[in-house]
Amino acid sequence: MAILQQLARSRTPLILLPPEPDEDSFAAGLALAHWSEARASRPVLAGAKVDRILPFLPRNRQIEKRVRAGEDFVLRFDLGNNPIKDVQINRDSGALEIIITPEADFIDPRNFSFAPARSHHDLLVLVGAAAFDTLEKMDSSSKLVLADVPRISLSTTDESRILCAEVARIMLDGDPAGKQSMPEKSAESLLAGIVAAGDGFRAPTIDAEIFSLSAKLMRAGGDLQNIMMNMFKKTSLDFLKFWGALLENIRILVGGKLADFALPEDASASAEDILLALERTADLLPETRVFLLRQKESSVDGQFLFCREKILSAKIIERFGAEKTSHRELFILRGQNPEEILRETELLLMEEKKIKDRKNEVSAPV
Repeated sequence: MAILQQLARSRTPLILLPPEPDEDSFAAGLALAHWSEARASRPVLAGAKVDRILPFLPRNRQIEKRVRAGEDFVLRFDLGNNPIKDVQINRDSGALEIIITPEADFIDPRNFSFAPARSHHDLLVLVGAAAFDTLEKMDSSSKLVLADVPRISLSTTDESRILCAEVARIMLDGDPAGKQSMPEKSAESLLAGIVAAGDGFRAPTIDAEIFSLSAKLMRAGGDLQNIMMNMFKKTSLDFLKFWGALLENIRILVGGKLADFALPEDASASAEDILLALERTADLLPETRVFLLRQKESSVDGQFLFCREKILSAKIIERFGAEKTSHRELFILRGQNPEEILRETELLLMEEKKIKDRKNEVSAPV
């Protein structure tokens, strides 16, 4: 929160990207720029290739490819010995003219001074550890201008971590639902950065926490369908809509062992798309053992249950009378109450945990 408080107080922040920004660092910087603009500030996002990275994302008002820092200058006139009757400013002649009318007959030029006053920017935000390299490569005058400007740095302690996920945590701190303070454009940018850095949620860096953050970003306005359609154009729009509905309605239960999806009534998909969505979700959550997709009670398709463990699958078939499908990891449960299926699945997993705990106690050395 301290980082956002500093950014909220800034009127003209300079958000500096690495020399070669990737999609993750660019999206993180863009999200910060949108967050700042939403609070009536005038941020500048500066970095190379900013016009070509994730081009479908809306940009903030001021983006600079060439990183530079300017400063304001002050023309000062000492009034102690030179009372002034009138001052006029004229720009019509192609030059700036300041016309000073003194009360006396003359003006002493020694009472004039012209000097730098302050940087255009009141805060420097370094996005990613490599942004320090961008700062070092700036010309000497720009570095001198920024030397006294307060700065904050946003980076990950581990290079394998996703920067957009770290920024999302900061923005969602104190606003768990993501509905109050996060602009939709910031949510969209952060979600796009996570999708890009996480290879469409398939990379090992994607864990349950990032998955949960992504769901919150979607609730805050991040459009997963638009992002996936632009980044992975080969995937059908119908599938993306269905998978997006699943991700928005997921609950992780039984200590992370059960993923429960209560599918909205207006969401529908073919059996192939259901399987693909559950497979992709299972890849995101390697510690989760059972994935239960519950549809409305009157659904003729029944409820879908996905499990990759043979022994556990056999118990599921025995407990629910589940029907096998053409895919050995996907089962259909027909004619049963969805809530009852959820309760029974939770009990099954808890029973398994108790059995495992007892075995561990017996095998533990005395």
